[in-house]
Order: sequence, then C-alpha cells, then structure tokens
Amino acid sequence: MGEVRMRLRLAKGEEVRFLSHLELSRAVERAVRRAGLPVALSEGFHPLPRISFASALAVGATSEGEYADLILREEMAAEEVQERLNRALPPGIRVLKAQKVPLRLPALTAVVRRAEYLVRLLPPPPVPLEQAVRDLLALPEREKIIVERQGKKGPRLVDVRPFLQGLRVLSPMGGGPKEGPEEGLQVWMAIKVGPEGAGRPEEVLSGLPWRPVHLQVHRLGLYPEGREGGEAPDYFI
Repeated sequence: MGEVRMRLRLAKGEEVRFLSHLELSRAVERAVRRAGLPVALSEGFHPLPRISFASALAVGATSEGEYADLILREEMAAEEVQERLNRALPPGIRVLKAQKVPLRLPALTAVVRRAEYLVRLLPPPPVPLEQAVRDLLALPEREKIIVERQGKKGPRLVDVRPFLQGLRVLSPMGGGPKEGPEEGLQVWMAIKVGPEGAGRPEEVLSGLPWRPVHLQVHRLGLYPEGREGGEAPDYFI
C-alpha cells in the first residue's frame, strides 16, 4: 500500500497559549509517536517524521484553526487517527478533524493566504472605535501603519497596512451598564498571509487612536486564496 496524506485541524487552548510554534509542532510530533501511527520518515542521516504545519501562530494566542499534514506509510481511517492522537496529545491541544487529502496537493504554506481572528480588547476604548475602524480601513494606499520588528539582524520597520483585509467591531461600544475593564470588547480581523510574510493582530491595531492594555487573540481559521469565513473547500477542512 502507498503513502497517505492526512490533514489535521488542530485547536490550541488556554492551557498551552504560551507555547511557541516550534513547541506546538514538537508536541504534535511526540503525540504521533506515542499514538503509534505509521508515520513516514524523511530521507537522510537523521530521518524525521514527515509532518508539515501551516502558518505559525504567535505565542500567547489561542486557536481553533491550526493545520498540519501528516504523511502515513499505510492507509488508516481518519477517525482512528483523530482518536489516537487525541488520547496522546497534552491538555490544551486537540485534533478537531482529520481528513485524507490527495498526495499531489501543494504544501499548506503554499496555499494559505488568509487568517481570521477574534481579538478581545481590554479595557473598553475611550474613543468611538467603530469610526476609528472605518477610518483605518479607508486609509489610501499611500498611508502606512509602520511597526518595528526584531529580526536576526536587529530591528527593522515594516508597513503592516497592506496585510489588513478586514476589520469590524463585534461588541457594543464601551460605557454601557454591563461593560467594564473585565469585559472589554471584540473585533473580527482578516489578515493576509503569504510568501512575503503576514501581519499580526496587535500590529494592525497599532493603527487605531487607542492602545488597549491587553489583547486576547484567537485564530478562527486559515484559508486559501479567494476563500474566507468557512468557505474553504472540503480538502482544506
């Protein structure tokens, strides 16, 4: 029997929100070994499990839409793969869905072009946030949102405005009788992902005329070109 590609949709919960992308990847790899799955290995002197992941999630964020491709040496039912992995994974990491996909499909990193988030802002803003969001989205191309990023060669300036694809306020404005610093409000955000990199929710929000004290970032999903909000084809789960 030939190799099989199994695509996994993973959740990263509060218990593991401070794991880095590398630590999350290693946790999944260890679970694959503990689950006894017939994972294929790479060639060379130091063979590694053939597991590939999609766009990295920032430390401190949670998610219900992380993706990984697992190459198996033999056929297995997707339900069994999901069940065995969930028994082996640590608390806070779960396989939400497993699905067999064609081996010929390009790598996840080659097709992911959009990420959608829910971001909770604490405390509620002292400014009319809906209008500020409209103003931010209406920025002409010549306007920029410049942030500083730390790289291997030191700090560099990056314009994150081109990464912003959508932003809207979901919660009522602050100041109501039921709102307070412990509640905050939520915004939905869509950010471009690609070979040139990606924006980060906290960077995009730096373009607003208000700086929240605390952000709680939750990734809803990753999508290929032209797809959004659950419209991904079946093979992308």
